Amino acid sequence: MRKATILIVLVVLILGLIPSVAVQAAPNAQFAGCADEADLALGAKITAIGLNGFNMVVTAVGVDDFDPQITVLDDTGKSIACNDNSNEAAEVAINLPSVTTEPSEKSARVEVAVPGDQGRLDYTIIVTSADGKYGEFVLLYNGAAIVPATEKDEFTFSANEGMTANEVPLGVYNVNLRRPEIALDPAVTFRYGEELEQTCGKSSAKSLCEGESEDLTDYTITLEGEDAIVLNGDDVMLFYQLGGDPADFTIEAHSYSGGTFGPYTLIIHSGVGNPKTSG
Repeated sequence: MRKATILIVLVVLILGLIPSVAVQAAPNAQFAGCADEADLALGAKITAIGLNGFNMVVTAVGVDDFDPQITVLDDTGKSIACNDNSNEAAEVAINLPSVTTEPSEKSARVEVAVPGDQGRLDYTIIVTSADGKYGEFVLLYNGAAIVPATEKDEFTFSANEGMTANEVPLGVYNVNLRRPEIALDPAVTFRYGEELEQTCGKSSAKSLCEGESEDLTDYTITLEGEDAIVLNGDDVMLFYQLGGDPADFTIEAHSYSGGTFGPYTLIIHSGVGNPKTSG
């Protein structure tokens, strides 16, 4: 009977360990099926500089059949969120001068709570292909706000060899999707080292937009559970065709008019691809 008792105790102890193993594995479940290190190297990388205290929501919608994934890295370079299909993002549709998309179940979305008690932190958003293909996407960055009106939110867009070899687009939009409740008059500045700097204050005024831009009046964006949101000439865009050598671009989201402030949506139209796919 003593051997049987020892056996029973061992079985109980072993079974007692199983739940603890499962609990330890659970936190990594959110990353199942998302981009690995090799894919991340080919992805489009957008770094948001100096974030503090808000919920960051990032959505990626594929153009045509492109299936995007999103991976977010924290200030230490650790993956903290990723997604390749989202019900919330499946209703998003884009109608902009450089791109049009339809609602798609392949759209991705992540939400990250940026702490407000750890100083200003950098977060990196990487868009990759869920099936290893070349393609274009539209990324929507929500949650941040321009307060006070003199503030500028800075982003770095890193164009790698695959993106330049495939000559993907780089369309940058700063829009106010909360008008008329929020009076923000958005602006965007686009810079490449000391070689290029362009700013758009109102897309409806050619004198206030440098570089390639179009009037955004009557273009639309549709979000989950909402009718199409109509943009106007106070919303802004700048467009640049990538090519040549890999490079880092600086994007600044800010207010054109000193008397307006509030939340904005930064939209980036670009693409990813392996340099071998270049024609």
